Amino acid sequence: MLNFSKIKAAALAAALSFVFAVGSLPSIAQQYSPTITLPTTFWINAGSGSVTFLSPTSITVNYIASSTPPAQGSASTGLSLTANTPSTLTSTVSIWIQGAAPNTQVSVLASTPGGFAPNVQLPNYNPTSSIASLVNGYFPGETSALSTTVTAIKANPGQLAILNCYNPNASAVYVQIFDALTTGVTLGTSTPKMVLGLPPTNANAIDDSPVGFQFFNGISYAATTTATGSTAPGTAVTCTYGYN
Repeated sequence: MLNFSKIKAAALAAALSFVFAVGSLPSIAQQYSPTITLPTTFWINAGSGSVTFLSPTSITVNYIASSTPPAQGSASTGLSLTANTPSTLTSTVSIWIQGAAPNTQVSVLASTPGGFAPNVQLPNYNPTSSIASLVNGYFPGETSALSTTVTAIKANPGQLAILNCYNPNASAVYVQIFDALTTGVTLGTSTPKMVLGLPPTNANAIDDSPVGFQFFNGISYAATTTATGSTAPGTAVTCTYGYN
């Protein structure tokens, strides 16, 4: 007959030997956010909301809470991290980070306001944006008269998944989309990250759902008669969008 007590004891011993062999099991932050080496000469946008930092060693991270990208050398606050101990900052504006010393390594886990899941706003890294958008849905928005007044879709980092605009004019109109706050855009000078061309008396759309295009500073847009110009169309265009 099978001896279930011996089987349970053997399974427990095997599990314990695995843990002791590899060390402690990874935390959620370690599972979802790889360790990155922070720069010391420029700032990285770690997003807004509740942002958690985790480091394999005891180090200091410099940070600034600001709605606009801070300049190099801006006064900052030091966040002291204890090895393998999460530390969380909460901010309604973006948290910008850099290393206090060369080769500073840290994992970053940023939560959406509802605390659902990681939503890291680092260059080339946002592993859970598709999950967040599918579960939480996109926030809808609309601009009924978009012209040369630069208008905000989102005033902090995020993803633009859907943009649909109608052009009532008899000539083409271009919607310029900027990775910047409205105050950081000068039409005719600032280079848009994306341009949506609208045919005469017709509509056009961008649809990159469920993931969306990543913007690291903010999402702003305007409508002009040329792709990079500053002249207003005869009649303003109407746009609807979805963002995260």
